[in-house]
Amino acid sequence: MNDKAGAQGRPERRKSADRRKENKGTDGTERRQGSERRDAKPSSSGLDRRTIHDGHYVFREGELGEQAYIITVGSVEIVKATGTGDMILGTVAKGGIFGEMALIDNSQRMASARAIGGPVEVMIITRKTFAMRMEKMDPFTRALINIFADHIRSLASALGEAKTRAS
Repeated sequence: MNDKAGAQGRPERRKSADRRKENKGTDGTERRQGSERRDAKPSSSGLDRRTIHDGHYVFREGELGEQAYIITVGSVEIVKATGTGDMILGTVAKGGIFGEMALIDNSQRMASARAIGGPVEVMIITRKTFAMRMEKMDPFTRALINIFADHIRSLASALGEAKTRAS
């Protein structure tokens, strides 16, 4: 329900179409509460798979990240908003991983990810799966990954300010 009062002074109910519109993902498909995507398909690897159409966003800068992605088909460009428009930080191709930074340091997405050159297929790494893998690492390796994540965020910020492409 929302804050608006109806004719009787009671809160007005929103139509289910309005609620569905608010729950749409960045590529137009519906989201479930507690997960970034609803249309994932299981794979033999135990990781769910998803297809993103050309030009659609996997996620957007500033969102909270609950998943990382491994590309099995296609390419994704990583895009950062600047005062003068979008700047492409880099491109991730088949076999590459993206979206992991938000899982490493529990921060908001530092950039958007958009499918380019045709449909993209990804395997989804959930926060739970990622955390289980991180827990199995020795403390030195975990600390090193966190340090790298801090350096990457600083570098991405500096690239955005300098309007320079990373790859």
